[in-house]
Amino acid sequence: MAGRTSSGVVISIDSAIDESGRVLIDGSRKLIDVGTRSACSIDGFSGHAATGNNLGRDLRDWVHAHPRTNATEALISLLKLAVNSWDKEHYPPYAMPQGRKPGDIITTIVCGDEFSDGPGILVGATKVALDSTAVVGEMARTPTPMYVGGVFPTTDIFLGLVQRGNIPEGVHSQFIKTYKAAYKDLNADKSAMGALQEILVVESAMRDESEKSFIKPYYPPSMLAQANLKVLFTAVYKTIEANTREVARPNQVRLITNCGRFATTVEANWKTCNN
Repeated sequence: MAGRTSSGVVISIDSAIDESGRVLIDGSRKLIDVGTRSACSIDGFSGHAATGNNLGRDLRDWVHAHPRTNATEALISLLKLAVNSWDKEHYPPYAMPQGRKPGDIITTIVCGDEFSDGPGILVGATKVALDSTAVVGEMARTPTPMYVGGVFPTTDIFLGLVQRGNIPEGVHSQFIKTYKAAYKDLNADKSAMGALQEILVVESAMRDESEKSFIKPYYPPSMLAQANLKVLFTAVYKTIEANTREVARPNQVRLITNCGRFATTVEANWKTCNN
């Protein structure tokens, strides 16, 4: 999950069981400081422990060799490393992890960085090609104040679930219980639902401002309070942890602010530029 607030960007990632279902991948392996001010998280395929294929390590090696290159300039190179990580495994079409097929997303890299018009969230992905290798897909800034991936693959799927109880077609059977529990848990949490409502109000205002602007694309500044993201993120990670074996603590966070980049977790205190 990621969010854009009035003071910067929040990037978060959980720890997870790898795609073999055996090895715990600490969240710190999937959240990487990039350059002097930015950070990026890895969602989806991140290598294969049995073959020593570690995408997080490869990305960190690249960052170490380019210490002053921030996410905006680095993302294309990081995605090419993600392509290489997938291609090392030589998956046949009939045995790709999680039943992937041509066109499906393999790895998503979500970054927080400072742009000329303020802080923003930049997302890039790799996808399965027709020959089962990987290719670099789309890269784009998110115009809204919140981004959701992982267990809930898109922000729209997350909102549809929380607001209306919708479980989209094609959700793996192992996650149906998690979705139903998340709907129940989040709707019973008045603080989380209040925070979500504040986020949606800000998102609506930002969309209106963007549509009215003569500048295209236009990314309006976010008026969202960081505290609202913390309340919602804490509740979301809590229900996922309680209802799936795929996710565990620590849930790592990077705060990209106008007073620096800070490391914390979803559950710990989040620094602001006033404390």
